[in-house]
Amino acid sequence: MLGELIVKLYLSKYCDFVSSTNDNCSYDLILDQDGKLYRVEVKSANKSTTASGLRYRFQANRAKKSDLYMNCRPDIFALVFFPEERIYFSPNINQRFYNFDQSPTLEEQHQSLLDALFSINAVPTIKPLEDDAN
Repeated sequence: MLGELIVKLYLSKYCDFVSSTNDNCSYDLILDQDGKLYRVEVKSANKSTTASGLRYRFQANRAKKSDLYMNCRPDIFALVFFPEERIYFSPNINQRFYNFDQSPTLEEQHQSLLDALFSINAVPTIKPLEDDAN
C-alpha cells in the first residue's frame, strides 16, 4: 500500500491524471497521460543481502490462472525501492524478475517514466509497400 501511494503521488505530480483500482484488479493504478490510458502495477522491494552483495529483487509477472489477471495485464511496472522510496518504471515486457544493485537516482526515476511511456507508444516504421506488379 505504501508503494502504491508513493507511485500515485509521483504520477499525480508529473502526469495528467492517476487513479487507484479496486482489490479485484490485476493492476494497481490507471494512468491517463496525453489522452491514453495505462495500467500500472506497483511492486515494492527492500534492499536485501545476497551472496553477491546488497541488491533489490522484484517479482513482476506471476503465473496466475485467473482469466481476469491474464486478460488485464499491466502496461507498466512501477518498481518501488525501500527504504529510499525511489521508483523505476518499466514497460511490461513479460520479464519475470527485475534485479538492481542500487536504487535509481531522481533523474533516472524521471527518465524511466519517459522511456516506459515512449516504449509503449513508439510506432514502428516499416518500408513503404512496393508495387509487385512490375
